[in-house]
Amino acid sequence: MSSSQDYEKAVSDASDEVADFDDHRKGFVGRLQHALHVTPALVPLIVLVFAIALFGPYFATGPNCRRSCRSANPYYLDGGD
Repeated sequence: MSSSQDYEKAVSDASDEVADFDDHRKGFVGRLQHALHVTPALVPLIVLVFAIALFGPYFATGPNCRRSCRSANPYYLDGGD
């Protein structure tokens, strides 16, 4: 066996340590990024919650709410004009 193919000797001389990488992502943004990478289903959930929080109050109490409710439902009773 030639010296260039002496794999067992090369392995016995190798270090037993495992590579250790520092996590530079600290703080809220790093934890959020890690959570989104681990659980991608959080992205549509965040978009849905944000859309409900943003548009919910607008459509629930919009300026034409009584008028649109009355025209959409002929049996809508609001106590008169």
